[in-house]
Formats: sequence, C-alpha cells, structure tokens
Amino acid sequence: TRPALLYALFIWIVNYIWCYINK
Repeated sequence: TRPALLYALFIWIVNYIWCYINK
C-alpha cells in the first residue's frame, strides 16, 4: 500500500510553506 497519509502530510506542508513564503 502507498503511504497515503505521509503523501498528504507532505502536500500539506509544502502548501503551508508556499503560502507562508508568498505572504
């Protein structure tokens, strides 16, 4: 099975950092 939770967490972190940088 794929690490779906880890993948979702990774996407969330990237999105959070991206939004933080683009403030």
